[in-house]
Amino acid sequence: MVTRTTHGNVMIGPTAEDLTEAGDATTREGLAAVLAGAKRLVPFPYEQATITQFAGLRSVGSGDFTLQPSANMPGVLHLAGIKSPGLSAAPAIGQWVREWAADAAGLLPKDAFDPSFAFPPRLAELSWEERKRRIEENPAYGRMVCRCEQVSEQEVVEAIRMQPGARDLDGIKRRVRPTAGRCQGGFCMPRLLEILCREGELAAEQVSKFGPGSELVVGDNRRIVPCK
Repeated sequence: MVTRTTHGNVMIGPTAEDLTEAGDATTREGLAAVLAGAKRLVPFPYEQATITQFAGLRSVGSGDFTLQPSANMPGVLHLAGIKSPGLSAAPAIGQWVREWAADAAGLLPKDAFDPSFAFPPRLAELSWEERKRRIEENPAYGRMVCRCEQVSEQEVVEAIRMQPGARDLDGIKRRVRPTAGRCQGGFCMPRLLEILCREGELAAEQVSKFGPGSELVVGDNRRIVPCK
């Protein structure tokens, strides 16, 4: 598969291998198969443009698409064994889960609920005139945090302040994309750490990649980043 994401990146793959023991790593053979398959669809020197690879485990279970409430624990819903076409089925599964949860909890529609959300604009997608105007109004738009994805300091600040706001590096990445580019955070990681400390009123050792257990620094870090 060769597919373009909503942000314009190209993804190729995946492979699938049945395992009898735990393991989640990319392999030389798997990468070769992905490249060969992609080149049959869209000839391109993918090796030269690769940023990162991903691997993970997916439980298969005894059947395909096990979607059912737990027989032993009220309020628990089992979603397992979702193989291909799991991605295509995900929106419909999400709709079913929402309806199930509403019925199970006795939820009622909220008439005043507004589902729209005005996401802050991406600087990289604005015209030069609009960029200039925003930088003149707020200089934080002119301080580049992520060079690969062209993310400004103000965009990171807005990702932290929005509701719900980002509370770790992956939360910021999902909202405005720093660390998603070619350097994989090599340039922007220290700056993101500093901004999270300042905006989230955190000590440096409290800042994590994706929650407790993934903290970035330990010990005396006052020389690393000016956090409280």
